[in-house]
Amino acid sequence: MRKIGMLLLLAGVLVAAEQTPIRTDELSAEMPADLGPTTVDVSTYPTLQRKYYELFLNRCSRCHTPARTINSKITTFEEWEHFVTLMHGKSLDRSLGELWSAGEGHAIVDFLVYDSQVRKIAHAKEFDSLQVRLAERFKLVQIEKERRAKEHPAQSTVPYTTDKR
Repeated sequence: MRKIGMLLLLAGVLVAAEQTPIRTDELSAEMPADLGPTTVDVSTYPTLQRKYYELFLNRCSRCHTPARTINSKITTFEEWEHFVTLMHGKSLDRSLGELWSAGEGHAIVDFLVYDSQVRKIAHAKEFDSLQVRLAERFKLVQIEKERRAKEHPAQSTVPYTTDKR
């Protein structure tokens, strides 16, 4: 029984040692995917897909980190088409103008489907492992956000006004 306790203690120490401090840039993460890689190595992708990747980076990073899309669990054409259309609508609602043409939207979807096949489906074990790590890190980031909020409560941005009667 004592050996089991020591092993558990050692495992806890090793896990704690592997955790790196939360970086300031991680505090802006809105979802676990935001904490993952922000780029994809497309050097082995077909030329057209590399071109579509550059288009994706240029257009989609105007509203959110590319990591959100790159590390998304979405993989199918139907899902990507739905979300790219949704994001396009959001950009119009936010008066950002049209971020991409219909043809560019199709190219972005094409890249995302191709990339999903290469990185997420063909290497599902590695991608699933990344998803677990991102979810665990996101929990730590949320805990750190709460800790910082308690240490430094938000100050009102409204200037103090009072009725001086």
